[in-house]
Amino acid sequence: MDFKEMYLYTKYRKTKKNMKKLIISLLMTLVVSYSFCQKAPSHLKYFGYYLVDTEIDDPHDGSSMTNYVEEVANFSNIAHLHVSNFTDNLTGRVNWMNTNCLKPFISVQGIFWSRKDANGPSGNRFTLLPNYLERWNTFKKTNASVLNGSQVEFFYVSDEPVWNGITYDELNTICNLLKKDCPDIKIMILEAYVTLKQFKIPKSADFIGFDRYCVFHPSTDTSFLANLATLKSKLSAPHQKIWLTIDDNWIPLYGTYNYTPEMMASVIQEYYDIAAREPLCEGLVGYMWPGGFDNPEQLGARNLPKNSKDLNVKIGRMIKANNTLCPDTEVPTTPTNFAASNITQTSCFVTWTNSKDNVRVFSYEIYKDGILVGANNRSSLNISGLKCNTKYSFTIKAIDPVGNMSTESSVSVTTLACTENASPK
Repeated sequence: MDFKEMYLYTKYRKTKKNMKKLIISLLMTLVVSYSFCQKAPSHLKYFGYYLVDTEIDDPHDGSSMTNYVEEVANFSNIAHLHVSNFTDNLTGRVNWMNTNCLKPFISVQGIFWSRKDANGPSGNRFTLLPNYLERWNTFKKTNASVLNGSQVEFFYVSDEPVWNGITYDELNTICNLLKKDCPDIKIMILEAYVTLKQFKIPKSADFIGFDRYCVFHPSTDTSFLANLATLKSKLSAPHQKIWLTIDDNWIPLYGTYNYTPEMMASVIQEYYDIAAREPLCEGLVGYMWPGGFDNPEQLGARNLPKNSKDLNVKIGRMIKANNTLCPDTEVPTTPTNFAASNITQTSCFVTWTNSKDNVRVFSYEIYKDGILVGANNRSSLNISGLKCNTKYSFTIKAIDPVGNMSTESSVSVTTLACTENASPK
């Protein structure tokens, strides 16, 4: 290959690579746009995340924070709340979720089971504690004021019981106990996909799911769909419903399959598509909101790129519209005095006068030419990444905790003229 041929070949490779990036970007845009115009089917009633109030500090945000209720409240109606000790008083945490129009699903595994040895399929075998009843009674008494169906959606009783060596008799014992003592709080069990065939479901359980990750096309993956069919075949009572766990995170392992964080939006969409066409599916829960839990480099849903975050918000709001926990239909007033200042070649600073609402304003969303570019609960936002000598239309909407949106205010901005070192691209 001579120099000219090498040059042309290199140029071809670069063009092909850039075209591939462009195609991927367009596909991600289409995926998100497709989701925006959907209406969730009526059987989908719940949307939320694991690790919302579980003492997990996301290493990616540079701040000490372990409670993410306010971040997810506007597009979720359930959220994971973890019990660290059977003496924990959850009253304040449950009430705070309820104030934000969320109902917790309370992880109670630590009250009942402890690791005994390594003889389970997962390398861990958990067994029922001999004093489990005493521990439960203490927890029940401490939290009596909030352990009711109007404030708590379900108990997350066991994570992958068969995989972790928990026997059916033990699982059934605990499910029956919880149903007897708290009959209006539902019960959730999640099994690992590898042990679904051995999974036996207590009749007192209400919500049943399985988890499987690193499947990038679940809606067409024959193995994943076979797992779902197996789970459905295991349902043991007419009232039982299926839940799907969305692979709503990214770990470096995914990169070895050439899956980038930007590409996770299509995965999220496919989980929704499965749930939308499965009438037995009642809820979607994303694993997980904060990053860094399984791996320091792990990205949670809050760390994923904008296309994935926007898709989570849109899907969550569609489902939440089917089952709003706060009976509030009054929209906030329109933000006023929306204006731009400090305009440069690539940025501007927008300000506004805050809206009013009968409950409270949860957030303000700012759009650039119809695309969401930022959100906060303050009265200003710095917008960067603009092109020089370009006219933009910015709009703002106020949103309350249940997702009611105000009408919009708008402002037009033209960035400063380009110089030799800055030109519109």
